[in-house]
Amino acid sequence: TSWRQPGANGLCTSPLQAFPGAPSKCRCDEGFTVPIRVPGFITVDKVALDGNGSPLPGDPTLFDFSISGPDVGPVNPALPDDFQLADGDEHTSPPLETTDADGNVVGPYQVTETTPDHWDLVSASCTRDKATPSDINDDITFDYTNGGDIQPLPGEVVACTFTNKRQTGTLKLVKTVTNDDGGTAGPNNWWLYATAAAPDDSFNFSNLGGTGVSQTVFAGVGYDLAESAVAGYTAGSWSCDGGALVG
Repeated sequence: TSWRQPGANGLCTSPLQAFPGAPSKCRCDEGFTVPIRVPGFITVDKVALDGNGSPLPGDPTLFDFSISGPDVGPVNPALPDDFQLADGDEHTSPPLETTDADGNVVGPYQVTETTPDHWDLVSASCTRDKATPSDINDDITFDYTNGGDIQPLPGEVVACTFTNKRQTGTLKLVKTVTNDDGGTAGPNNWWLYATAAAPDDSFNFSNLGGTGVSQTVFAGVGYDLAESAVAGYTAGSWSCDGGALVG
């Protein structure tokens, strides 16, 4: 790179007096340096799992995140960086200062997630690329489930993945039959159904009235309870131990 120094003395006294691209080079005092401030970045990926720990691709639940850190330099006043992610989404932070004008380290930074109701954070991990994204052999992965400080190197991307799992409960359907008018039917003459609307329908189930066992269902989701019809019998009311019965 060549530089041109305006003025008659040809001496650089400030970075602002050097112009790139000129055909000549100015006479700079020994030891004169122009610090180059290279930012780092933090990326955040979201993974959502169902109650069995299986992937929930396309789950629409939004998770609130924030990247925070020191408010210094020309870039970081953009912090905190608040954003939302659903399953499969990724967010890249704005450029994060890693050094100040004097070459001093700037940081650290933190990533926080606000977990929605009926979800648990099961793990979070981050991988540092050591500012060499094409060389995975020097990557370092560390646990971030309990949060902490992240200090990106100049030019480094720290990639974090947050994995959340839906909370579950159990539901058992049992049929009681009252034969007070000559009837002889038993509980297994009825089918019982528990149905939630999509996209919360992966735990829907049915069973014969006398064979009910506790089934895993999503917490915080309404299930419609129904039974098949048997001639000569009138449906009674539902009752529940625990949970909330509506209607």
